[in-house]
Amino acid sequence: MDKKEYQKSLPKKRVSSAGLIFNEDGEILILKTTYKDHWSMVGGTVDENESPKEACKREIQEEIGLDLDVGNLLMVSYEWPRDENIEVLMFYFDCGVVEQEMIKKISLQEEEIEKYQFLPVEQAKNLLSETTKRKLEKALEVLKEPATSVYLEY
Repeated sequence: MDKKEYQKSLPKKRVSSAGLIFNEDGEILILKTTYKDHWSMVGGTVDENESPKEACKREIQEEIGLDLDVGNLLMVSYEWPRDENIEVLMFYFDCGVVEQEMIKKISLQEEEIEKYQFLPVEQAKNLLSETTKRKLEKALEVLKEPATSVYLEY
């Protein structure tokens, strides 16, 4: 088998990226999408020939219209396939704190995002799926320990 054929035979996995974004009051940004029952973090699928960090930056620009720096990797999570969902590797990045002037510039991608909120973390967790809630809790732990990252499986 030549290299090209071998490459085609390798398994395919979905890769996603998300960013944790806070306001100056320590509240976290969550989004209500048009295609999910629960709220989500800013982020989405990594495109072909795009790094997870680049995807995070692009998704922030697309979903909320801001050009933010994507900081340190906090966590990589693997989710096993279930129901109609394929397996996914999810990268969570620290995207820092946005000031009020920047928040005023948020512009939602209307076809995908219904609304956004900055909420206290405990309140925000109640609106997330159980899996996203658990990942957020772990990512928040990592935020307290700079230069650390975590690998999880769900």
